[in-house]
Amino acid sequence: MTKRILILIFFLCAGLLFLFYILLRGSRDLFTDPFSVVPDDAPFFIETYNFPALMNSLAENNGLLNDMALLMGAGKFADNFNGMRNYLNKNDLLSILENRRAVLSFHLTGDSKLRPLLVLTIPDKVSKWRIEGYIKNIPGTVTDKVLIGRYRINRTFWKNRRDEYTLFWCYLPGLIIFSNVQELVESAINTGEKEKSMRAFPDVSRLIALSSNREDKIYIIFRNLKPLLALLNGNSSKELAEKLSNMAVSAEGDMFINENGYLFSGFVDNTGQSGSFFKHNQDEVPELSAFRRLPSGCIMIETFLISATISEKFKTNKYGFTGQVTGELLPALDGEFVKAVAELRKDAGKNGHIFVFKLKSRDIAEHVILKNMEEWCRQNNMDEEALTSFFQPDDQIKIPIYVTPFKGMASLLSGSENFVPDSLITFYENYMIASGNLELIERFLYDNILNKTLSTEIEFREFETTLPSRASYFFYCKPSAVIDFLRDYLGDTLTNKLVAGRTILKKISCAGYKYLPGENMIYHMLSVRYGEGIEVETGTEWETKLEGAVISKPFFFTNHNTGAKEIVVQDDRNYLYLINAAGRVLWKIEPGERVNGNFFMIDFYGNNKFQILFASRTTLFLYDRNGNPVERFPVKLRSPASGPPSLFDYDNNLNYRIFIPGEDKYIYAYDKYGNVVKGWKPFRTNGTVKSEIKFFRVSGKDYIVAADDKSIYFLDRTGNIRLKTSVPVTCAAGSEIRFDKLVGNSLVFSAPDGTIQTVSFDGKVSRFSTGKFSTEHFFDLFDIDGDGYGEYIFIDRGKLYLYDNDRSELFIRDFGTEKVLGPMNFIFSATDRKIGIYDYANNMIYLVDRYGNNMKDFPLKGYSKFSLGKFTDKGNYNLIVGGNNNFLYNYKLNKEEKD
Repeated sequence: MTKRILILIFFLCAGLLFLFYILLRGSRDLFTDPFSVVPDDAPFFIETYNFPALMNSLAENNGLLNDMALLMGAGKFADNFNGMRNYLNKNDLLSILENRRAVLSFHLTGDSKLRPLLVLTIPDKVSKWRIEGYIKNIPGTVTDKVLIGRYRINRTFWKNRRDEYTLFWCYLPGLIIFSNVQELVESAINTGEKEKSMRAFPDVSRLIALSSNREDKIYIIFRNLKPLLALLNGNSSKELAEKLSNMAVSAEGDMFINENGYLFSGFVDNTGQSGSFFKHNQDEVPELSAFRRLPSGCIMIETFLISATISEKFKTNKYGFTGQVTGELLPALDGEFVKAVAELRKDAGKNGHIFVFKLKSRDIAEHVILKNMEEWCRQNNMDEEALTSFFQPDDQIKIPIYVTPFKGMASLLSGSENFVPDSLITFYENYMIASGNLELIERFLYDNILNKTLSTEIEFREFETTLPSRASYFFYCKPSAVIDFLRDYLGDTLTNKLVAGRTILKKISCAGYKYLPGENMIYHMLSVRYGEGIEVETGTEWETKLEGAVISKPFFFTNHNTGAKEIVVQDDRNYLYLINAAGRVLWKIEPGERVNGNFFMIDFYGNNKFQILFASRTTLFLYDRNGNPVERFPVKLRSPASGPPSLFDYDNNLNYRIFIPGEDKYIYAYDKYGNVVKGWKPFRTNGTVKSEIKFFRVSGKDYIVAADDKSIYFLDRTGNIRLKTSVPVTCAAGSEIRFDKLVGNSLVFSAPDGTIQTVSFDGKVSRFSTGKFSTEHFFDLFDIDGDGYGEYIFIDRGKLYLYDNDRSELFIRDFGTEKVLGPMNFIFSATDRKIGIYDYANNMIYLVDRYGNNMKDFPLKGYSKFSLGKFTDKGNYNLIVGGNNNFLYNYKLNKEEKD
């Protein structure tokens, strides 16, 4: 019995050993690493842990892949990509390929085309017969076979409505290899057998070991870029190919794709590349910030830290006077240096350079510049004052700009000997700015004064959040705008392709790159922002950055010192601003409450000096031109206001009266000190007054007119009823009350149903209708043709209606949305008058003439109600309106009509 048990145990062990041998032998033939079959000549490749999901993400999250394929003339590639995606998304294949590691590499084949090679891992339990069965069952496919050594390559055909597709694939234990050319599948098989793959390439294996798990990754092999660049650029820029191939050894980046674009973050292997691009290394990495002071609209930026060893080159006489001054400046520099390219506005189609140096000491830097300018002028018998001009946007700002003899200083500090014009130098706060173009110097100063810098662009701020705050190098560009500037670097062939595809490139709003220092391994990040919407330039004269979005209608306020006009406006953070004609914020205060209705200008002291009067729901405010409260203001109202205030000066003697309707249904009258007017008995209305109270003087009698949702009231100066109408009348909530001399000196307004009503000053009422309107309509009377008689204006459900004073229809204008406000009526001259409309659904503003046509250059972008006026009596008309991203826009108007 014991002998039999021992024999049984012996055979059991032998069987287990034999099974172990079979499994061990089988495992030698099992491929588990997709890198093991990828040929090492790929310029770039992608690693993923879920290939179908990656393909769907590339195709569905945004259209950048397809657009770039079209741009480079690879429309067929995009079709093949989408065809393969649909093919692999079939349910049976998807169940095998999901959540499996894969590598998609790209190779130049014998026909000089860039072709894809896909290597997918599959579970070892999935046999090649099972794979073949899945593929044969896909409708519309035909498969045949080609033998290559001991492996079989399958060729599968399928069609769609436009094209035929061919896919070559091969099953290896644990892997499937796909490509649209047989040559690459054969190369992969041979690579796996000869063990000459990407896995064996040490420059890649180092990055693979560092990279994170489970993220999609892209790898770049710089030595393999030369032939690809030659293909793209027609061999027209060998220098570029040489520089790029020597830039580094290899690079890796985890890929994150969303509807806003692509983000790549990972490592660069810089082993042995002493002359590498990645040379701006520092032991301590600060947060780069100087580039944020650049004027908005820069198309390319490069910022980095000036090397501490760069001063050695200035000890020689090679760079002459420029080298001497540059060396003296070094101790005053904070180390951060920015060079940027911006489009010139005065010379359309051309670009200029601007350089920004962050300073440790502005005093020392300015002293070095002035001292050496003085010395140079003495040696060359020049007048130093002749080399100084001034930027003076208004009467309070005067910034010197020096025309220096130091040419190429910025280039030296950036480590380049290709000198760029930079002899104009100015200082602003703790920065030194240099350029060869006066426009760019002045734009830098002006945009910083207006707080309209790169850091205030919402697109740039959102983009910057995708990159790390600390870096030793930062590059940024707007691809569509830098094409022509980069022609010398890219060559004509590639540049011409990009120019032809500029519309596609405009969808890439910006791209940026940062890296952190290291010795052989450098951490880097690339962000590419993509969007279908293309932002259009506003065409403003200036744009001023505020703390919040404009909520009030801008108000033209007179500077009593100069006679010029300034702008009063409030934002949604309740800040109140006074802004001068140059767009500079003179002061900003926080009343603590939001303006209710309009601003008013009064002469409180009767000395021809003006103050700003306005009310909130609970308080009456009065500020002088310096932003200081006047006398006992602010003053609390007797009742919270139900409507906006009105200001009257009955006899033009500065004896102001301020009327405000209260939530308690009383109408209150205040004097300019904020006291309740003696002799006025607060009048109680039947309903709640929500509109401005009006004042009219007819035949020597005063009429104070108020309307609620139930009736209209005609009062005298004491608050007693002066007039009663012959029949009850009600004023629509959106109707103005206007004086109309056409119908026997009467008041005209609309009823809630749109009926036009006139009330004469003997109480008689007449009515007529021009059409049917909703209760939400707006109505006004405006003499748009300048003949002395008003026309009837309605706005209802997104349409503007104009009727002549004989009640005939002049036009109906449909704005395509019901979210429009107006009318706002503007008079340029006796015969030139316009109706203003604010489309708050699309943030567009319109000026419409008496025929229903847009004024030239309209519509314009606008985000609030707007005002028109002149900053000076001899100046042009300016339109002031709230802008996007908390800006205030100033448009200079061209008043010629469209045909």
